[in-house]
Amino acid sequence: MFRLPLIVVAALFLLPAHAADPPKCKLARIAEWPVRFQSNQPIIDGEINGKKVAVLLDTGAMFTMVQTAAAEKLDLPLQLTGQRALGFGGEARVYMTTIGVAQVGWVALVIIGLPIGTTFAVAGVLLALELAGPLLAERKARTPWHPHHIAERYGLLVIITLGEVILGTVAALNSVVHGEQGWTVDAAVLAVAGVGLTFGCWWMYFAVPWDAPLARHPERAWVFGYGHLLIFAPLAAMGAGLHVAALALEGEAEIGPTGTVLTVVIPFACFALVFYGVYSALMRTMDPFHLTLLTLTAAVLVLAVILASAGVNVTVCLLLIALAPVSTVIGYETIGHRHMAEALQRL
Repeated sequence: MFRLPLIVVAALFLLPAHAADPPKCKLARIAEWPVRFQSNQPIIDGEINGKKVAVLLDTGAMFTMVQTAAAEKLDLPLQLTGQRALGFGGEARVYMTTIGVAQVGWVALVIIGLPIGTTFAVAGVLLALELAGPLLAERKARTPWHPHHIAERYGLLVIITLGEVILGTVAALNSVVHGEQGWTVDAAVLAVAGVGLTFGCWWMYFAVPWDAPLARHPERAWVFGYGHLLIFAPLAAMGAGLHVAALALEGEAEIGPTGTVLTVVIPFACFALVFYGVYSALMRTMDPFHLTLLTLTAAVLVLAVILASAGVNVTVCLLLIALAPVSTVIGYETIGHRHMAEALQRL
């Protein structure tokens, strides 16, 4: 047990005789509050209506839940608020059913080993079942959720997915460095290209305050949630494309330089299109400036493919692809942030 000082601002004095002087304040300790740790949780002792209670500090939850029996024991008034807490029934049961059935199907699909055509058909059904789960569960009532928390969690998933691009870079770099020549200019260029592409995608995504439109228009969460599936997929595919580049550098790939470059170009192009599409759908705006940025991005990607077809080294083409997010980053930092602020005001 230790004592946690509770310090408050006791007074704030302004000197009227010298308007330019900074304000002075005085800090004073007026109380100390004992804090004890129980199961690694900070607890303080308090009272509610004269009855002693233990209070957990900084739970991180949006609400403090008190059971009916405890509320009656503490003489707390009970009244209907229109809010509800969902447990192992209703929506939760639907979610568990759809996800559980789909997971069983995925495992069976791996074990059975069906022909490729049948595999794609069954996978399509299982994917549709998983995607339909939220729609079926939320038909009658919506599950309470916090827009800032949801936006943060999706952002963390984007960071995790970008880890695939880093893994692809490491795999490609490993194939070059551990070859006969060791560290070369190609190896250094490859490292810069992979990390640069990752950082560029990160900057593009986190330049948008995704929580703002969700907070003001919760009904647009469907676009946000399902749209992010189309953001995660190309990001992961970029990592796979860099794995292909690693195989090409080792001489084990069956596709040529152009095909190798396309394995990275196509996923990034899809990411950029979906990124701007989800933004426009959430903000309910079509910014002509975005068309300019997309055109510049497409020009960089097309140039990379043309150079690969002309026989330019794959690592150089990958470095050029890493510059594709730059148009969006510079566009946002110079002009785009003002357009975004105006769009947020119109929400």
